[in-house]
Amino acid sequence: MTEATMPVTCGGRRHRVRWSGGSLHLDHHPDLAAEEVLVALGGAVPPCLGVRRLFMDAVRDGGFVGEWALREQPDPARTAWLETALDRYRNEGVQEFLHGLPIRRLARMGEALVELPGPFLDRAAVTVAARMVSREGDPDGYVAGHVDEAVRRRVRRAFVAGLARWAVPGGSAALTPLRCEVSDAGPRVGGQVAGRAGGVEIAVARSWLVDVWAAGVATIDGNLVLAARPDGPHGDDLVVEVVAWTRSAAGLVPTTSVVAAQRRGAVWTLG
Repeated sequence: MTEATMPVTCGGRRHRVRWSGGSLHLDHHPDLAAEEVLVALGGAVPPCLGVRRLFMDAVRDGGFVGEWALREQPDPARTAWLETALDRYRNEGVQEFLHGLPIRRLARMGEALVELPGPFLDRAAVTVAARMVSREGDPDGYVAGHVDEAVRRRVRRAFVAGLARWAVPGGSAALTPLRCEVSDAGPRVGGQVAGRAGGVEIAVARSWLVDVWAAGVATIDGNLVLAARPDGPHGDDLVVEVVAWTRSAAGLVPTTSVVAAQRRGAVWTLG
């Protein structure tokens, strides 16, 4: 994923917290170890360190994905509601969000949802998913279920986007029933697009969220991408499995192919 930054008022100045290359960096705090020692001795936690701790707690727990999975784009109105709901939980003990998450984890994950900006939540969620894919630690059923829901929702959005240039029989591609299975058995697609009369089944791995969506290649040249892996001497290119559509008498029928993809500036194209 690309670099993301967050401005923080810290020590009376404007500081920057930066996510880059899979890690969080505090650009105005060159000696974090020394500052952590001061905090351990009773000093106040600088706001930048507070953001770092919150991000790390979000990645460690993962419970925030129960909310994150449902919204691919930041929603200020929803965030404002969550802030109110978090305050109500603290004062009244009422759990109005992250239903199913153990109550002891609710406050901290609520803080992550209202205090971390959308790009940081995206990167925290992808880190959580990557750890699941690599099987680090014991799986958390609540988190795993919502990571899979995030995959299904983002695959559906990419499925509709990948059909934007087609005249879809029976109406919009969004009307076609889509069943997305999250499976390690390998990507596959079947069925046909024909409005409500059609139906498509897609299977992708949980790693789709890390290898495809996080890489910004859910669609390339208008083609839905089912899987991607690095290619080239420096891993700068990709080999992708994409879905193409063939028109039949009844609708659009999917086929898949494995092709190379290259990045031209900020844009990926099929080679």
